[in-house]
Amino acid sequence: MDCRRFQTQFLFLWRAFTATLASIVGYRKISEKERQTWVVLSWKNHRYDMNFKEFPGGLHEATVKDLKEKCKMMTNVPIATMRLQVSGANIKDNTSSLTSVGIHANAVVMLNGEEASEEDVQQVASGNAEEYGLIVRISSVLDKLVKGSDDQISSWEENVATAATEKPDEEGIKKLHDMGNYLSEKLLQALITLDGVECPSEFDTARQRRREGVRLTQQYLDRIDKTRLAIRGLSQ
Repeated sequence: MDCRRFQTQFLFLWRAFTATLASIVGYRKISEKERQTWVVLSWKNHRYDMNFKEFPGGLHEATVKDLKEKCKMMTNVPIATMRLQVSGANIKDNTSSLTSVGIHANAVVMLNGEEASEEDVQQVASGNAEEYGLIVRISSVLDKLVKGSDDQISSWEENVATAATEKPDEEGIKKLHDMGNYLSEKLLQALITLDGVECPSEFDTARQRRREGVRLTQQYLDRIDKTRLAIRGLSQ
């Protein structure tokens, strides 16, 4: 009897202890319904549990924009520069629900992006990490544009100038035309990308940087149009 009494008292004390410990550390049992609103965020060597229980419809109601906001709070990566993937597919449409882009309960979402440091944020007038992120995004487009287009356009212009003195055949003229079309399409894609970078009115630095990018792209397009006129003259 003493042994049974001891076991009963021990179990009572153990349950009281675990209940007290759980209340101290904030532990509580997670319901199955709540688990259906959880996803896992993977960033660098870290993994974070995220839940969307505040949305009545859970993952069916929460959007990609909501996901990005949570990612920003957890990692300090600006939304403007973050790239998200699930099952190897890129996630782009901010208005789509999480389930519609393939994010279901316990799915692993991969985040690529660098957090903005205090020094980075101080580079912009607004002092906002999102503006810094927008500038990084715009600069990436312009760097690719300058490195990938300037030399190609100059080389193409030289080839057209040389052709004007050598009177090329129809095949040679066609190649020059095709190169002009390729360069023009490339620049138009850059303009579309820049146009897709939405800069709030208070982000003066980012807006100015985008205007500079559009102006540079237009200058390249003007050069292409001028050289195209020269190509037309070759076939006359």
